Amino acid sequence: MDLLAVRREVNALGVNVHQIARRVNGGERVAAVELQQMVDMLHELVRRWSS
Repeated sequence: MDLLAVRREVNALGVNVHQIARRVNGGERVAAVELQQMVDMLHELVRRWSS
């Protein structure tokens, strides 16, 4: 995996995390499934980077 692809994927994950954080900070509840999706995305990125 090249550095540009890694950067794009990390950026996409960061955008998603930021959106969830804004919602939570605004008093909105976030479903556990959304948080689990972020964790799953992060695990997949780490798995691919490690191989």
